[in-house]
Amino acid sequence: MQNDTGHRPRPPTAKGSSWYVDRVPFAVPFNIQRFIDIRSWLYHVTDRANLPRLKRLRTIETAAELLRLAGKEKEWLRVLRDEPLRLTIDGETAVLKDQGKLSFASTALLGCTEGDFIEYLNQHVFFWPGRDDGAIGSGQRMELHYEQDGIKNIESIICKERYSPLAPAILRVPTAALFDANRDQPPLFCDFNSGAPRHQPGGRVPRHLKMFVSCGDCPRAAGDVVEVVFRAAVTLTSETEVRQEDGRWQRLTLA
Repeated sequence: MQNDTGHRPRPPTAKGSSWYVDRVPFAVPFNIQRFIDIRSWLYHVTDRANLPRLKRLRTIETAAELLRLAGKEKEWLRVLRDEPLRLTIDGETAVLKDQGKLSFASTALLGCTEGDFIEYLNQHVFFWPGRDDGAIGSGQRMELHYEQDGIKNIESIICKERYSPLAPAILRVPTAALFDANRDQPPLFCDFNSGAPRHQPGGRVPRHLKMFVSCGDCPRAAGDVVEVVFRAAVTLTSETEVRQEDGRWQRLTLA
């Protein structure tokens, strides 16, 4: 039974175990249209230095592809980024966000090494699902390292009025339009913040290389999806918007 927002109540957890470990038997597959109906916008956070390249290519590239193009693949593809990484590609700047919230001390890796897992994340493009009023808050607290701005989490960046020139750029795209523009690669879904594991009462949280799944294989309901993920570069549409200094949304002018 689901509530009005599409969430399915969590089943009881066995004593001493973690819900993250025990959730698989309660899989609740959903269809793409159901997801579009309740999550009409997808949000993407990027460094402002990346906007010229995004506009020119009309594409959000994976971190792995940017590292390859910059000749930094061997050096950084499987290494945790403690700070933002500035790259130069044919004279153009690209900046990769840090991965400071990826704590392996809170993570139980299943069937992979730390390097494998970092590479897996770098091979995908990530969006936060939401509605017109902002990205969903539940399960999406990913603290970012923008101390100059006083920005503490993803909700304060996307949903509040505050703004700083140093703040990351926030893009949003209608979910249906983005899915349609990328029909060659179906969206994948994750019901937790894959890159920011938090220690749970039951112990460390599991992470593995099959976290991102189709809607039919997602272990939770459509309303519980925390990340929408693509395995390769994502084509942007003419409906893409960027958040302005005054909090308004404006179409991103694509080349």
